[in-house]
Amino acid sequence: MDKQLFSMDDVFTKKIYRIPDYQRGYAWGRSQLKDFWDDLVSLPENVNHYTGLLSLESVPSKDWTSWRGERWTIEKQDYSAYYVVDGQQRLTTFVLFVQSFVDFIHSWQEYSGVSDRDIYIANESLDRIIDKFLYEMNRAQPYLVAYKFGYCDDPSFEYLKKKIMKLDIPNSVEETFYTYNLSKAKCFFDEMIKSYVENNNIDLLKSLFIKATTRFKVMIHYIDDGFDVYSAFETMNNRGKKLSNLELLKSRLIYLTTLYPNGPEINDARDQLREDINTAWKAVYKWLGKKKDAPLNDDEFLRANWILRFQFSSKRGNDYADFLLNKEFIARNVLGCQSLLSDADDECQGLSENLDQNEDIEDLNDEKDVDTQPTLPVKILSQEDIRGYVICLSNMAEHWFYSNYPEDSDYTDKEKLWLDRLNHIGIAYFRPLVVASFMNNEISEGDRIRLFEEIERFIMLAFRMSGAYATYHQNEINKKVRKLYAKEIKVNAVIDDIHNQVEKWLKAETAFDTKPFISKMQRLYADGNGYYAWGALRYVLYEYERHLTDEADDHQMLVEWQVKAEPRKISIEHIYPQNPETSSEWNNTFADYSEEEKSYLKGSLGNMLLLSISKNSKLQNYDYEDKKNGKTDENGKSVFKGYCEGSHSETKVAKDYDSWTANTILSRGLSLLSFMEERWNIKFVDEQSKKDVLFLGFIK
Repeated sequence: MDKQLFSMDDVFTKKIYRIPDYQRGYAWGRSQLKDFWDDLVSLPENVNHYTGLLSLESVPSKDWTSWRGERWTIEKQDYSAYYVVDGQQRLTTFVLFVQSFVDFIHSWQEYSGVSDRDIYIANESLDRIIDKFLYEMNRAQPYLVAYKFGYCDDPSFEYLKKKIMKLDIPNSVEETFYTYNLSKAKCFFDEMIKSYVENNNIDLLKSLFIKATTRFKVMIHYIDDGFDVYSAFETMNNRGKKLSNLELLKSRLIYLTTLYPNGPEINDARDQLREDINTAWKAVYKWLGKKKDAPLNDDEFLRANWILRFQFSSKRGNDYADFLLNKEFIARNVLGCQSLLSDADDECQGLSENLDQNEDIEDLNDEKDVDTQPTLPVKILSQEDIRGYVICLSNMAEHWFYSNYPEDSDYTDKEKLWLDRLNHIGIAYFRPLVVASFMNNEISEGDRIRLFEEIERFIMLAFRMSGAYATYHQNEINKKVRKLYAKEIKVNAVIDDIHNQVEKWLKAETAFDTKPFISKMQRLYADGNGYYAWGALRYVLYEYERHLTDEADDHQMLVEWQVKAEPRKISIEHIYPQNPETSSEWNNTFADYSEEEKSYLKGSLGNMLLLSISKNSKLQNYDYEDKKNGKTDENGKSVFKGYCEGSHSETKVAKDYDSWTANTILSRGLSLLSFMEERWNIKFVDEQSKKDVLFLGFIK
């Protein structure tokens, strides 16, 4: 291996680079880009900067001969073509920087109307810079373009050509999370270059470009033929920004396709399988990255698919990754070596997941939900096994996205409503089960809605009110995910199991056990917030608003509630303020109560009101009369609108209560608890039990 250091100018001389299909796309974010820029700007003249390693594999002639645009440069201009095994992120970043530099030079007023061949950066014309680092057009056949850097079979390549290099090509562009990263990086360099010239001058920018091309040095390792390039990729890439398990799995599956025996028909099938893998990953990343500002997590999706596709085995840590990368999709399973699927060591309790970081969690019972599946022999992995797996993965991606963003789906209105509810209350570990219900075409809309209703009730009562551990009943649900997807179990059996699990320990047939809930609320009051800090408060108040809307038969909801909407256009107000002014009417109204009792009143459920818009800062500590009716200035112009012009919850408060006292807070709190009894099918023992839950037993 040649260990000489090379400048980027050397790296791109007579060379063409491609990112192979087993690699992930561009993953650098602003912090890495800022490091690159800072290194460049702060680098002294005539000092070299080592930027890392490039591991390259020669592209076989059978591959590059299919590159119509580049073939002429390789055959007639003595270019060499390489796959980038390691160093993609740095190389891509350099190309984006060069493109931003070229774009800025084109926009510079001094060069308006000047040909690229007449613009010089040091001793090299701009057209030669473009030829070397970006793309070169065939002078005789201009439609033949040799791109000096690109991707193999990836949407990122089309995006790079059309959106970054702004070339007029007929291809449509599919945007993904990786193309979004390319766009953000290009914008970063556009901004930095513009600012740099504004603070310095165009000549210093040219000097900066010279530093990037001549002073940024890399070490090049050429990987020999026959070397396990896939293992090298996994090992090398984990030194930098770590690959996700989903990215590693794609590389692994493509590697496995190379292990099947040769033969004319077998080769065709193998090539088709490799294409299927690439197509599946395109679909997966399309859906995971569809919301570009909030992409869905790779590993959460992969773990959910593992639960759905394979026999569930609970284990702490990266259990799913260990199974997929170290047991299922490994070379010996393709080559015919037998091994065991799991050992007794794999049988342990499920992975804890924090469902709500704002809430304390306590043990509800002593149930130990431990998986005890038998040890099974591994079957030999056929090409059809791999194809079936990647098809399942790509099919699931769409439903995974829509389970997070139901408003974008073509699901029925009722399905969207209940998915919306599950996302707002905190879907916990039930998302794979929800997705499996959509992937099983034997489940009707009605049964799916019943399933969602039971899941929502389970989450509300077990996690939000009774403080169960985050893993309560998780293993049993995970086992049912695969069975429901594989149609080995009816959805009614899953519905009954979830319902019975709640009833078993809530004892809802007699009365709701309030002790765990009171214990939870005591801790929240000890922190000085009471119900205001309860994780389910916003959800409960919104469901109450929905209930009032249905009663009024007025479905023009005044409260806007969107999944992951930022900023949310709702807020929760303490009607009796947390910090009333000393001269306000509030102090007269609550003068007979101790400071501790006032704290309970302020933080009580009945004192919390869901506002239709962000009125909270305007209402502040005004007296109840002003809050109810609104306030105008001396000219009669509205300062803010009161409860009488708000949500259904607000207008009901304004209509039902002429004044706001301790008894009013108790009365409204009891009404909200009655609503909760009906909404989630629970029963408190009596009114005194409700007063204890509200912490208002001191009110006569």
